[in-house]
Amino acid sequence: MTKKILTFLFILYACIQSAFSQHVDTTARILTVESIRFPAMSDLSDQSLAQLTGLQLNSSLDLEKMKMAKLRLKNSGFFKNVQILPQPGSEKGQIVVTIEAEKRKVPYLIFAAGLYDMDGWTITPIGVRQNIFNRSGEQLKFDFRIGGHIGSIVGGNVSGFYLEYANNGFNTSWLPFSIKAFIEKRGLVYYHTPPDTTHEKLQSYIHGIRRLGGSFTFDFSKIITRGLFVEFRMASVKADSGADALFAGNRLDLTYHLLPDAIQRDIEKHFFSSFDVYWYRDTRDNRMQPTRGKWTKIGANISSKAFGSDY
Repeated sequence: MTKKILTFLFILYACIQSAFSQHVDTTARILTVESIRFPAMSDLSDQSLAQLTGLQLNSSLDLEKMKMAKLRLKNSGFFKNVQILPQPGSEKGQIVVTIEAEKRKVPYLIFAAGLYDMDGWTITPIGVRQNIFNRSGEQLKFDFRIGGHIGSIVGGNVSGFYLEYANNGFNTSWLPFSIKAFIEKRGLVYYHTPPDTTHEKLQSYIHGIRRLGGSFTFDFSKIITRGLFVEFRMASVKADSGADALFAGNRLDLTYHLLPDAIQRDIEKHFFSSFDVYWYRDTRDNRMQPTRGKWTKIGANISSKAFGSDY
């Protein structure tokens, strides 16, 4: 009888201990971010750190979120040797996230090569991009591109220099903004029928156009939930001698973009919606369309596309 009682008590104790252990494990899995420590960027506010890493204070923390924070910091090009180290917080279930990373002293260079589609023609831009980032969230980017041809059919090329200054508004009351300037030269192919030939005998010409312009962008994501960017963009286009059939004139755009995250726009690809209001003056070759001549156009465009560099 005594053995049965002892056995029952032992089983009861084991069940209680097992249930208690399971309860402890379940509680331990629910972790929250108490604070974020980033010695390399010690002067940033909690809001700025959350914006930079994607980790929110008092929000749940798991392995996937820590991996994403590390990826965001690495892909930004501002830091190297990034490590995310979770440490116990002041209370049970709270975690202090410590970020160890080295700020890049050498400018971050990106050697870019790929395919780009412009007005139906394919070109290969090859360039160098440089990012300079300081503690206040300022960025200086330049992009130098050299265009080339693909295959035996000349498709056109683009070469240019692009400069951008961006202020992400860390530790300031300013709205994030960016200023871009660019100068580029594009070689295009167009076809027309010389007056003394039939329509089947098309003659191709390669001419160049020079574009000089810039843009000014405001980021309103600090004061609204969803990222809102308003951009003023202007470009002046001039054609080389003999290229009067190409687009020439001035263009002024007012654009707004809706994006889910102000920082992710530079390090991740998102689909966004935009509404463009534009004005430009177009000059066409009278041999191609004699009745067109010079005209001015005002219009609007609504689109949804992946975010990317657009000068």
